[in-house]
Amino acid sequence: MDETLWKFLEQLLVIAATTLLPMFLAWLAPKVIAAWADLKSNKSDLAFGLELAAKMAVQAAEQAKLGGALIDKKQYALEIAQKWLTAYGVKIDLALIDAAIEAAVMTEFNQHKDGEGE
Repeated sequence: MDETLWKFLEQLLVIAATTLLPMFLAWLAPKVIAAWADLKSNKSDLAFGLELAAKMAVQAAEQAKLGGALIDKKQYALEIAQKWLTAYGVKIDLALIDAAIEAAVMTEFNQHKDGEGE
């Protein structure tokens, strides 16, 4: 293929990605939220374990980054949470682990904001 065709395909993929990705995320987000709510109401022990794994993974990723490790913190946290859950025999969807990690990040880094400026 000539270079012009490759440039065209590249631009087409960029346009498709910027259009389709937000639509996919808008479709996925309510499903993840519903799955999380279902998990918390029907399997509260599992939800508690997932929240614990996510919190521990977020703290481990932050500590690794502060220690100078060149890591993608989110990917690292996902891997840590998956390994922890696997070690305890918990099989759970990656999207739920991802959502729990996002929630743990929000909790972890916003818990001290109330006291700022005092």
